Order: sequence, then structure tokens, then C-alpha cells
Amino acid sequence: MRLCTLFLAIGIAAMPAAGQPVLSVVLENATVVDGTGAPSFVADVGLQGDRIAAVGNLTGRRAAARIDARGLVVAPGFIDIH
Repeated sequence: MRLCTLFLAIGIAAMPAAGQPVLSVVLENATVVDGTGAPSFVADVGLQGDRIAAVGNLTGRRAAARIDARGLVVAPGFIDIH
């Protein structure tokens, strides 16, 4: 019985939180410039396919890939018109 309970607990802990799909990529520790004129900040940027799905501390989120972006700038939603 204990072994069955352990497997159930491990299975539940491994599932993503409700409403939070597994991210395709997480850019970790990036300097984020959001284009609003606000100061830049360091955060993780989560991508789901070709969309930005989350910005913030994504340490606990499951992702297919993680990229260390420390020292790099990410500008979500920025479009270069050149």
C-alpha cells in the first residue's frame, strides 16, 4: 500500500499545475526590456510554440528546453521595422 501511495504522490508532483501547459522553451535569467519605457528587469521568459506564455520566475514550470540567457537582452513583442 505504501508503494502505491508513493507512486501516486510522485505522479501528482510531476504533473503541471492546472491551467499551466508544459512550456516549449524557458529563457532563464534574461534582462527583459518590455518597450513601455519602464526600467529593464531580470526574469525568465516562457515560450509555448511561437508565443510568449509567461514572464517572471519560472523555476517551477516544466519546459522541454531551458536556455541560460544571463547577460542577454530579451525584448518580448518587439518588432524591428528595419
